[in-house]
Amino acid sequence: MKVCYVLLLCCLFVAVIPSIGLGEGTLHTFTTPDGRSLNAAVKDYNARTGKIQIKREDGKELWTLPTVFSEPDQEYIQQWIAVDQFMSPIKFKIKGDSDKDTVSKSNTTIEYEITLENRTDFPLKDLRVEYRAFILNQGYEGYKDSNRVSGGQLLIAEIPKGGRVSRTTHPTRLTTSFRTVSEFDTYSGTTTTYQKKTTSERLKGFWVRVYGPEIDGEPTIREWCNPPDTSEDFAWQDKIESVARVRASNTVTSRTRKPKKPRRKSPAPANSLPENEVRAIAKGYEEALRNRDNDAFKRLFLNSKWRGPYLGGMWKRFENVDMSTIYGNEIYVVVDGYTEGIGVSGWIQLTPDGKIKYCPLIAPHPVEEATSAIQWLVHAVEKGENYEGQKDRMIRVIEKMGIPTFGLHQDMSNREIKNSLDDVRKWLIDNGDNYDNSEPKIYLPEVQMEMIERRLRSYF
Repeated sequence: MKVCYVLLLCCLFVAVIPSIGLGEGTLHTFTTPDGRSLNAAVKDYNARTGKIQIKREDGKELWTLPTVFSEPDQEYIQQWIAVDQFMSPIKFKIKGDSDKDTVSKSNTTIEYEITLENRTDFPLKDLRVEYRAFILNQGYEGYKDSNRVSGGQLLIAEIPKGGRVSRTTHPTRLTTSFRTVSEFDTYSGTTTTYQKKTTSERLKGFWVRVYGPEIDGEPTIREWCNPPDTSEDFAWQDKIESVARVRASNTVTSRTRKPKKPRRKSPAPANSLPENEVRAIAKGYEEALRNRDNDAFKRLFLNSKWRGPYLGGMWKRFENVDMSTIYGNEIYVVVDGYTEGIGVSGWIQLTPDGKIKYCPLIAPHPVEEATSAIQWLVHAVEKGENYEGQKDRMIRVIEKMGIPTFGLHQDMSNREIKNSLDDVRKWLIDNGDNYDNSEPKIYLPEVQMEMIERRLRSYF
């Protein structure tokens, strides 16, 4: 046995020629118990015989037992074997399955179940799984495309030999944003408020890194991507940052799932209806809307003589109704239309006896009606379009609301019309918060008036 050991050492150390490197495997300086050393790279391991294959600097390959080397070298060999098996797609398997959940038309979440299967000859301990979701935020209506990266990590204490562990990532939220648009119907004399899609997020790639056994103090990394070329199309980011949505005008906008419920700045008025009565009215409104019951819907309104179907057009079908926010005699309603991107939100305003006077769906406040008419007229003037009959109709809408027109009439030049509209606009900004042209007087909520002021200021 002693003779064999001596012959083995001679084979290991004979004709050692200095070399720059092997290009395959990392060179390691091995030391025998008698103090001799050589540089070689471990190439393979045979679990049946317990031997390793090494390649010396002179290029010669041979098989040997790890026990011919020192204890630190034997520990290094064990690390190498663990790493080699961890890096094998047969010995250590990574699998990912996605689960998509559509919460609403503006909110989708995606989770991945990551499954790790250990077929190595050792238990794998203290694994760290990091993942990155690469998200494209596609812009519409003048909004630019942008990108953001989200991610997280999972810690796994141990996967026993022959074991399997599954972990679910934190939900990756994909949002779709909308902007509210109001358009005046020149034939019915009503304003329709709907939402246009501005940005929509979608997942472009999902990248998983599993940090495994260390060798010489450095962790090894296995990767899994969906689709497989994600690692080629994107760069891994250690620091995860979100990219803001930027409009073409470089105005930063926030991501929203649905129109935010506005906060009132002052307490509810003392003469408000009891909250349970207001909630009962809201319930009746929602039920009539869901049942498409025009008669029941009509009875809720102060002006019940209004002609035509209340629930026509786009409101024949819709996706969701939210009426959970109540402030005094006002109910904040959000209705998502059946068609993607179509919806309306705003305040339903009640009279002291519990009748609906103003509603964003079919009976906007006169200040809102006038604002939409101004918007239409400004658009026609700036585009130089000749809508003579419609111009007269829009001017009559402003007059009907009881708002000063400052000499506005359709025979004016476009420049003169715009100058008069500017005076109307200024009057609304100064007086719109305390204006109503019929009894009982009901004024716009403060936050709604602030939105109208922003619209009016943007027209000129």
